[in-house]
Amino acid sequence: MSLLDAGYSCTLVPGGVREISLMEHSSDEIIFLKERRGFVRIAMEKGKPLVPVFCFGQVAKVHSEFIEALQDLFERHKTQAGYPHLSLRIV
Repeated sequence: MSLLDAGYSCTLVPGGVREISLMEHSSDEIIFLKERRGFVRIAMEKGKPLVPVFCFGQVAKVHSEFIEALQDLFERHKTQAGYPHLSLRIV
């Protein structure tokens, strides 16, 4: 919010776990936006424009990066959590 107040432009990429969890099971691009209106409200309150953009083909890339980051996080912390021999299987 302070960046908007200072006159900076901001990039927002709506999406998250819901989208990522459905990407693997569909060949469609899935985005949940109808329930996510907070960023629109903030832009209106600040008098800032919204510029809709869609990046085709990014879903698979984001999904694979998410899976890789999750596996890395698991491997880095499993011993500290008391499970040094545990394996992570993502299906």
